[in-house]
Amino acid sequence: MSADEEDPGLHAVDGVVVDVLRLPKKREHVEGKRVPLFYIDDQAYTVPAKPHPTIGLRYLHILKTEGQGQATYFLMNEMLGKEGYVALMEYDELTEEEYDQVLDKATKMIMGPKERPKARRSRGGRSA
Repeated sequence: MSADEEDPGLHAVDGVVVDVLRLPKKREHVEGKRVPLFYIDDQAYTVPAKPHPTIGLRYLHILKTEGQGQATYFLMNEMLGKEGYVALMEYDELTEEEYDQVLDKATKMIMGPKERPKARRSRGGRSA
């Protein structure tokens, strides 16, 4: 490339050079490792060790467009899967503190500890 040609992957924005990321439309999906998030007695209920970044993006979109309850429902279903979600939902001994811990850990996994919503969540998933 000559000195007069611009690199199509670099652009200047307000004098700052930005390296443009190009993403393919399709990639081969590989199911990753799962790790336990909680146990009921000796039964482990797992979540992806490295959740797909789109889960966090979808969570934020649902949080903004449909509210905390729907976003929480989406998050728990995506992370725990149907079996884990149903097990938690049907566990009558679940305390508010335990529910908050499960939800907080799942949220941290998709958003990182600094990006999660600050509002305390109640059992129904609405902000308190």
